[in-house]
Amino acid sequence: YFFLVTAVFRTHREWRLLFNVFLGVGVVIGVYAVLQRFGILRAIQGGQLRVDGTLGNPTYLAGYSLFMIGIAILLFFESRKMWLKYLYGASTLFGVLILYLTASRGPILGLLAGLGIIPLLYVCFGGRQGEDKKYKKIAGIALIILIILPIGFWLIKDTSLIQSNTTLSRLANISLTDKTTQSRFIVWFDIAWEGIKERPILGWGQENFIAVFSSHYDPRMIDQEPWFDRAHNIIFDWLINAGILGLLAYLGLFAAAFIMFWGGYKNKKITFAQAGIFVAVLIAYFVQNLVVFDNYMTYLMSFTVLAYASNTEAFGDEDEKKQEYPIKKVNQSMIIAGISTVLMMVLINAANIKPLKQSQTIIRAMASVGSGSVAEVQENFENALAYDTFGNYETREQMGRLAVDLVGVQNIPVDQKLSFIGALADITEEQLKSYPHDLRTQLFLSTLYNRAAQLDPTYRERAKQHIDIATMISPTRQAVYFTLADYYLLINDFDNALKAVQKGVDLAPEFSQVQSNLAIISIYAGNKEVEEKAVNDLLAIEPNKAIEIARVGNAYIQTQQFDKALVLYEAAVKHDEGSAENHLTYATLLFNNGQKERAIEVAKEAARIAPIFQNEVDAFLTQIEEGGF
Repeated sequence: YFFLVTAVFRTHREWRLLFNVFLGVGVVIGVYAVLQRFGILRAIQGGQLRVDGTLGNPTYLAGYSLFMIGIAILLFFESRKMWLKYLYGASTLFGVLILYLTASRGPILGLLAGLGIIPLLYVCFGGRQGEDKKYKKIAGIALIILIILPIGFWLIKDTSLIQSNTTLSRLANISLTDKTTQSRFIVWFDIAWEGIKERPILGWGQENFIAVFSSHYDPRMIDQEPWFDRAHNIIFDWLINAGILGLLAYLGLFAAAFIMFWGGYKNKKITFAQAGIFVAVLIAYFVQNLVVFDNYMTYLMSFTVLAYASNTEAFGDEDEKKQEYPIKKVNQSMIIAGISTVLMMVLINAANIKPLKQSQTIIRAMASVGSGSVAEVQENFENALAYDTFGNYETREQMGRLAVDLVGVQNIPVDQKLSFIGALADITEEQLKSYPHDLRTQLFLSTLYNRAAQLDPTYRERAKQHIDIATMISPTRQAVYFTLADYYLLINDFDNALKAVQKGVDLAPEFSQVQSNLAIISIYAGNKEVEEKAVNDLLAIEPNKAIEIARVGNAYIQTQQFDKALVLYEAAVKHDEGSAENHLTYATLLFNNGQKERAIEVAKEAARIAPIFQNEVDAFLTQIEEGGF
């Protein structure tokens, strides 16, 4: 892409045309985001409070908006006509609005850094001889304001005005001790750093952070996202991907761009606006990448800026070249355009059309689940995999989720379930031959085979084989030991199941997820000593998670220990007063315990919390009046 752009766009006029196209597309995406904010269109991840446009992630849209803002500012300063200045000025403000609506902290901090760089550069290097020096004073004042604003914001960060606003509160609540920041520190300094020390010079290769994350997994990450395929920091990402040499090469791109912009400005090939604004954009982009990760759109835009920097030395000579070889240049352009069109059509088919058709087939497969025909569902998934695109992983994942759920569906014949599971297993096992250290797939197959063993006991040993491999890949990941415990439960080996869970607990006993698992296994194993300690430890953990307490309570219900279940659900309701489902279960336990009035009160509270439960609550109250369950 870089070489294509540098070869095609050679003049100021051509670059302005390209920038206008980019800006126009950015405005369209921005309008889409505004419609999401008003609830007219659905945001995939952020909802109405954090828009994501058509990019699928608020942070992606925010990073893209940084470049749109920079382009709009540049076109504003380059425009001679007043109506164009109004247009580009409005586009700039619109870009800032979209960035604000994403509520993405990294890109917003990047914007502030970029805005601070522009007046600083102008004070230091702007204003050639004969230019009005008053602009340097204005730049100095702007720089002071940009320094004062964050300080003022910090002083009022705890006010209701700030805390009641989604974007401002996210900025105000940035802390070295908050959960997100702590998880980033663990990923950077305890996981990524260990991987860097193993392969410091050339790294692990592109897209291989997941291997480092698996082999050096920190048990304290259990309450975070289960899988990180990026370090969420451009420095650590490049150290993992390509080592020290790769990081130096990456930073060298920025250094080369800055040198070219400086040379172009010094030699009067470009204006200060052209040099300073794009330097600021690259700095804003780099700052945001210290806390988030790159994506295709920001990659595309960053290399567009680098291509522009590369061409600055050619600016100023284009008019002479056009006059000297006008026909030859047109003929060359036509040939290049023809070849590019053919290549683009092939690329669009491979990168866009085939994945689109694959996605549609996946949707069709998921929709066909309701038909009750497992064969039809299986055929649709196999058709989706036949497209053989980057969406294959997603296809297998969706197929896997369905396969695990199918085991418990009563009205589907066992042979159909096993046929579906077998087809998925064959596909996934084949994939593992190419990526044997893919922990995610190893754990998935372990879970799938554990479930399938309920239908066909021969799957037990296959499950154990993959669990053993997963343990070797990631010996510090609790999920491995919990999956091992599930295997032992299948063969009624409660003692080893308890030992497996205990290994997971010992890695990080301060988390409610591990204590709840230990409590549940000990309940089924009948180990009262371990059970009592695990339940007490679970209830003592702060902040607690009602969902984990309710899981243990449900285990007591399954084992007919209703008095103990009542205690757990009372605690669950106390810790999460907004769970209508927990309230309804608690009400049932209260009634069975002889506390009728309290049961009615709690049931009515469930309906108040979630009106969708009103019918269930009414049925519950009717049963009470009729004498019980």
